[in-house]
Amino acid sequence: MHLSAPLTATMLITLLIGPCFAQPSENSSSQQKSSSKQIEKNKNAEMEKLSFLVGDWKYIATHEKKDNKEEAKEEGQYIAHFGPGKNSMIVELHGNGSQGKDVVMDLICWSEKLNCYETVTTGSSFPGMIHGKSHWEKDDFVMEISTNKKIRIIYKRIRDNEMEIEEWFQSGAEPYKLAMRMKVSKT
Repeated sequence: MHLSAPLTATMLITLLIGPCFAQPSENSSSQQKSSSKQIEKNKNAEMEKLSFLVGDWKYIATHEKKDNKEEAKEEGQYIAHFGPGKNSMIVELHGNGSQGKDVVMDLICWSEKLNCYETVTTGSSFPGMIHGKSHWEKDDFVMEISTNKKIRIIYKRIRDNEMEIEEWFQSGAEPYKLAMRMKVSKT
């Protein structure tokens, strides 16, 4: 290309970076909207799979024997609802057992990037927050958390008005041991 007049700095900048600031075409804008809607649809579809949790539930938990002691029983309330935009699930457990009152809260969100559910758990019986990941194993919803122990929380036998939740612990290379079994039913 031959230019008859020398390029000024302004003209050169406009030629080189002008396209970076150009308005997106209508086609490009609609592609972005379509892509954004598809991500939202996928996210909500994954979150919708957790709708079985929504509601007020009552639970009875049996903690396995430790050090030749009796099984510990706990009763409480399990409350779950979708967070803003149905992009998260907020779960609260309010229990009362032999060790006193306990409150645990879970936040569950779908992560497109990790292709799994991410979880954050906090409670009155331990400091801070515990991060984990969750996924489906056939019909069971499984939460996996790693702290100084590995924890697996398995939602099983999921029905409209009842389900079971098991909590398993693993220390080091030992096999997982059942720590708690919870029977949950809608109130």
